[in-house]
Amino acid sequence: MRKKRRVAMGPMQAIKLRLLERLELVDPGAAGFEAALAEAVVQVSANGATGPAQAVASDLQMDWRMACSSAGFVAWLRAAGGPPEGVGPKLPDGAG
Repeated sequence: MRKKRRVAMGPMQAIKLRLLERLELVDPGAAGFEAALAEAVVQVSANGATGPAQAVASDLQMDWRMACSSAGFVAWLRAAGGPPEGVGPKLPDGAG
């Protein structure tokens, strides 16, 4: 049984965004995603303390594997994962 912890989501979200930014820069493709994610963990970790980044990366890896195997999960992500209205870059009409 896992120990319950009180963890503020702000720092975890910041790590997730840094990992995703690294992955976007590398643009590894499907075959190299997991290796690029592992490298990103090292790159975003301060002073070699990779524990928090590994925890976030394991969630990203689980999402990746689910997206690769479930069209329903991909549809759900697309429906639920967009930024709130007015946040993020303005897309041209008909895009996104």
